[in-house]
Amino acid sequence: MAKATQLLHPDAVVYVFRHGHAAKSENGDAGDFGRALSDKGIKQAKQLGRTIAAAGIVFDQVICSAAGRAQETASLAAKHFKLNPDHGWFVGENWELYSPKSQADNAALWAATNELERLFNDGLAASAMSYSTFKKLDKTGFMDRFMKQTRRLVGAMQLSEAKNVAIFNHAVMGNAVAEALFPQHAAVLGKIELAPCDCIRATATTCQHIPLMT
Repeated sequence: MAKATQLLHPDAVVYVFRHGHAAKSENGDAGDFGRALSDKGIKQAKQLGRTIAAAGIVFDQVICSAAGRAQETASLAAKHFKLNPDHGWFVGENWELYSPKSQADNAALWAATNELERLFNDGLAASAMSYSTFKKLDKTGFMDRFMKQTRRLVGAMQLSEAKNVAIFNHAVMGNAVAEALFPQHAAVLGKIELAPCDCIRATATTCQHIPLMT
């Protein structure tokens, strides 16, 4: 069995949140990065913050994907929950927590994404966001390279004192971020599908899907 990464505090609890409902891109794949939250997504993000606050969670670190909709979700939610002032807020740049860095890997990712959507529309896949199916479509190893990028990013942040970590990310890429940090939970993560503002709660020994929106 793979061991947990040592990039985090040994008692760290990592919450990976998917962004709220977002408007569709008008420019195909190229416009995905800049997609904004819809009115529904804005309401979801605010409710997510209230849900976190009601649970009494105080985050030591908030990490956010470079993509606009993830940043918007984090910012709206953070108006309601508490953040330890001794730690920080990190917002990615360019590819960070959004997609693989190289253009070739990015192209392969989108090819897999489009193929999964086609399979779903043709009734050949159970879901358009199945992480396990998505990884099966990865013939070039772009997902492994994305997870290595994630480990390097988190490693550079020196989170040895952060016990509660929030990461605002995307659907299947959120699963990949969780697997990058906790590879021992790969089998569980393969079965989790994140709806808007849903959450993966992971520690060195546990991994749960926590639906927060209805």
